[in-house]
Amino acid sequence: MLHAYSILPKEKQEAYSFVPENKELLDELAVAVDAVRHVEEICKTKGFNIATCNECKHYIIRNVIGNANSRRAKLGIMMLDYFKKEEALLVDDVQNDNISSDIIESDYGIFKSKKSPNKLYGITPFVLFIPLYPKLVNKSVTDTFNFKERLVNVKLKDMMLGLPRTCPLTGLQNEPKFRKAN
Repeated sequence: MLHAYSILPKEKQEAYSFVPENKELLDELAVAVDAVRHVEEICKTKGFNIATCNECKHYIIRNVIGNANSRRAKLGIMMLDYFKKEEALLVDDVQNDNISSDIIESDYGIFKSKKSPNKLYGITPFVLFIPLYPKLVNKSVTDTFNFKERLVNVKLKDMMLGLPRTCPLTGLQNEPKFRKAN
């Protein structure tokens, strides 16, 4: 709004007369909103772990507290306190929590970002990677995780045996007519 104020018609400038009077406050709010969005983006895309927590704290110190008036510095300190409190809840350096208002949306977003851009592939077995992602996001864990052993030891027969337990039949599949058709 600050940038567009000068090109507004006179009657709209009168309606928004508070904008130039509160320029400093609006600039300060813009910095605060940008900081929250940036920190949120880091946590949503990379998950919440020790490394992302430190990245967020450095960003807050550099961009919110640095060269700030007392009000913005207080916001930065409150944000740092929040990250310190949440970081203390992390069990170890390997733990990585998905941060989202909807965990399914977060996991699906991870899958969408990793899947092939070729639409003809559709949903591939790569979808099985979704539950592993939070466990393997840290490089230290991937060094100890033996992918080849895990892939070799899982057979389609084993997956089919576990299917009724993990994917129960739907109401329609329980109908006698449906079972006879198969």
